[in-house]
Amino acid sequence: MKKTVELDEKKVKNLMRLGGFKTQREAIDFALTHGERIAKALDAFKGDLFTGNGPVVDADYDLMKLRESDRPRRKGVRSH
Repeated sequence: MKKTVELDEKKVKNLMRLGGFKTQREAIDFALTHGERIAKALDAFKGDLFTGNGPVVDADYDLMKLRESDRPRRKGVRSH
C-alpha cells in the first residue's frame, strides 16, 4: 500500500544505522512489524489474569517437572 506520511527523519536514519537497513522501506517495515508485535503483547495483558475463583493457572502446575519429563534422555547419563 502506498502512503505519503511525514516521518521523523532522524529516527528513521538512526533505525537504519542501528538495524543495518539499506533502505528506509526496510527500516519502516521492521518498525511496523515489531510495533504490531508489541501492541499485541500489550493487548494480551489488558485482561484480568485472575478469574472470579482465583488464579487461572492450576495450583498443581509444576513447570520444572514438566520440563524434566519432556527432556530427551541420553544413554548412560543419569538425571539429577
